[in-house]
Amino acid sequence: MAFLATTKKNQVIWQFDKPFCNEYLVLKIKNESAITKSFLPKKIFDCIFKYKKNPKFKPLFYEDNFRLKKNIHSKNIKILEMGKSEIITGKKILNKYGISDSDLVCCLIIRDKKYLSEKESTLAEQNHHFRNVELKTYLPSLKYLCEKKVFVLRMGQNQETKIPFQNNFFIDYAFQKWRSEFLDLFLAWRCDFCISTSTGWDELVKAYKKPILFTNFYPLAYLPTYADNSIIMFKKFYDIKQECYLSLQAIKRRRLWFGLPYNLQNQSDIRVVDNTSEEILEGTKELFEKIRPHKLTQFVNTRQQRRFWQIFPKSIRDPKSKYRLHSKIRAQISNRFLAINKEILV
Repeated sequence: MAFLATTKKNQVIWQFDKPFCNEYLVLKIKNESAITKSFLPKKIFDCIFKYKKNPKFKPLFYEDNFRLKKNIHSKNIKILEMGKSEIITGKKILNKYGISDSDLVCCLIIRDKKYLSEKESTLAEQNHHFRNVELKTYLPSLKYLCEKKVFVLRMGQNQETKIPFQNNFFIDYAFQKWRSEFLDLFLAWRCDFCISTSTGWDELVKAYKKPILFTNFYPLAYLPTYADNSIIMFKKFYDIKQECYLSLQAIKRRRLWFGLPYNLQNQSDIRVVDNTSEEILEGTKELFEKIRPHKLTQFVNTRQQRRFWQIFPKSIRDPKSKYRLHSKIRAQISNRFLAINKEILV
């Protein structure tokens, strides 16, 4: 977690409240910024987020580690900058494996159950198992991007299985011997865009303000509305008795913005359904068409888009921290996802 002191010179002060997974990043932050273990920054941060009455400080990140909030989007704020020597080293490594400076690069981060099962307790994995997805649903998108001559690198440190896909433009980087913590950070800086299931590594991509296609997002209350130029598609609720997907209005009535409680997930008549291959492929096409050629076009505010944000509870607060979860909406729900799932907007 970190906050920003807006004095004469912007200064980022970091505070880590649990072990961090990338030691290279921690060392980089120690060399370039201030780190503290004091409880005071956390107290100040909480007060700002809840009351917003202190004009001298603005929160830069949200919750554990560094979930980005709106103030990072200021053009005057630069964090996690890549040094010249880092850029030279990173480019040399990628050039060695066939990726030139002019090539388009997409980073793919797909969460599976292995990470938390190794890093944290079984209970933690139970509470987060709904974030795991099927690799096969991403294969059509991989094929599409490779046909467009986009290099796709599958990210990750602890992945359960390799992706069953072979192409000269695809690298299952998570299983490569040359994978490193430095390169994890460099690729977040180097990539042109990212496809994610919303897991820890994509926070680096957000820090470098790269477009992201968020797939299989769940629960809806935590939609990454702050992520610039990004597209979101989320998991849906299926009513087994009624044999239909729940509309946003039904989700609102049933108070499911924060998802199903774990103890009810196997007993409820409601099931959480992953995005289909078609939805993910259409979302991939939608984002890819917006970033070519290295220049983002303005998002189209469709009638369905407006309808979604009319229903979505933008003022909702986290039940534990009481933080307001959304401010200015910078991301967008996939228009093609909404077109495929018109029934959820009824």
